[in-house]
Amino acid sequence: MKVRLLDNLNAFLVLAACGTLSEAAQRLSCSPATLSRRMQQLEEDVGLKLFDRVQAGYVLTEDGHDVLEQLEPFQCAYAGFEQWLSAKSRRPQVRVSAGSWTMKFLSMHIGALCKPEDGFEVVFITSEDRLNIKKREIDIGLRSSPPAEIGLASKRLPPVEFAPYVAVGAVGADEAVMERWLGIAPEFATTNSSRWLLEHHAVRW
Repeated sequence: MKVRLLDNLNAFLVLAACGTLSEAAQRLSCSPATLSRRMQQLEEDVGLKLFDRVQAGYVLTEDGHDVLEQLEPFQCAYAGFEQWLSAKSRRPQVRVSAGSWTMKFLSMHIGALCKPEDGFEVVFITSEDRLNIKKREIDIGLRSSPPAEIGLASKRLPPVEFAPYVAVGAVGADEAVMERWLGIAPEFATTNSSRWLLEHHAVRW
């Protein structure tokens, strides 16, 4: 019972950070169905409803926020233990987080970033969320805005340019078709590019 509770509490922390079953399950190396069942077990064990299941994902309830706050020391200790264990068993890891497009760019230049003779391993974590550096979720975060946390070192990188694209087959198509845009719903528009599209072309998508 205690082992199951500890495992499920760790899964709770991952799901609370991710917000979606699919991403959290990928990070935990299990199926979304298994993770959903584990969260039901946890809610039964603690006697509290921790999440509201909505179309966009899993949203913490008021009790869920309280549990998350209570687990903050455990989260830091667990992350520190994982890091210590990793250092004991293999080369130190440097965990780098970035959004999907930035991570795609990094993966295309993996040869320039990582060498076999390096004394460490680089672990890439693709996430649109701002993973917490101070809580040791990651070591380096590539973000589109300055850090809000106090006590973090930061370096400004070159700006990222965004541009619209059109399929080759669409050239010469009807002008009304060419004016149509594909966008992300406002509640999911978290990147600069998706917000730009909503601000400038929302009436035409």
